[in-house]
Amino acid sequence: MMGIRQCRSFQRDTSGATAIEFAFLVGPLLLLLIGTIEVGRLMWSGHALDEVAISAARCMGIRATGCAEEEQVIPERTNAFIISAAQSWGLVLDPTDISLNADAGCAGDTGFLRVALSFSFVSVLPGLDGATLQAEACFPDQL
Repeated sequence: MMGIRQCRSFQRDTSGATAIEFAFLVGPLLLLLIGTIEVGRLMWSGHALDEVAISAARCMGIRATGCAEEEQVIPERTNAFIISAAQSWGLVLDPTDISLNADAGCAGDTGFLRVALSFSFVSVLPGLDGATLQAEACFPDQL
């Protein structure tokens, strides 16, 4: 049987307590850190997608050379412009993710060019993986 002296010595010995406390806290802290990073990535990707849609609608509206030829909007050129702009933001878009409308109504008005984009977000967190981000932008037809 343990003596009183041995029991007190055992109670005062805390050499492994810090490691056990760390083991209890490291999991939730890592989840919090990774979750914060992933939600930030999700929000950043949404903003990037909005910026790409805005620049593409403007490109179509002013008939820039990246989207048009001889004052005519070329959908293939516009798709290439959008894919390139998205890549510059670190997003990978497919032509099936792009919807162009050369005679759209926006906010109740007519005579606009509209670009709608969708992006499937990939994440390490199960709740965020596969989230579909949508962006839409209109620009008045300048012709």
